[in-house]
Amino acid sequence: MIQSSQGWTLEEINRGIAKLKRRIGELQVLLDTQVKYEDPLVRNAELEIPTTIEDVFGEESREYEEYSYVRLRSEILSKSAHETAPAAEQRNQSEFIHRVHEIMVRLQGLVKRLEEKKEDFKKCPKCHRTYPNFDYCLEDGTFLVSLSYDPDSPTLSQHDN
Repeated sequence: MIQSSQGWTLEEINRGIAKLKRRIGELQVLLDTQVKYEDPLVRNAELEIPTTIEDVFGEESREYEEYSYVRLRSEILSKSAHETAPAAEQRNQSEFIHRVHEIMVRLQGLVKRLEEKKEDFKKCPKCHRTYPNFDYCLEDGTFLVSLSYDPDSPTLSQHDN
């Protein structure tokens, strides 16, 4: 589990985001390469997603509970009397593509949630240590700045348009 007992560290958040983005990328590859729903790569993806969620959020988390059993493939339905075998195959493939898109969107939502957690952090412009929910550095008392603060970035003066 990445999350520490005291809350999230910036490193844990960044690792979690990287892992989730890796799973999203793997799902995108399934779509881009037009993998068939019965391909073994699909089963691998189904197994990796809950493992990643457990690693990032923990086995007792709401997120893991929601993703503990991800299905990218629908139960293969036998073709009906009025449906041809190719039509049944296309229906199963279409359902698979729909599920992959749905899981990708849900994983992107988890990435967004972690990125929002990063907004709780600020850094010391002197020692570069990060702190969640603090306004000053515990080492030297310097006021903290946002993580995106860059003292070397150009700023516009009042005379610039």
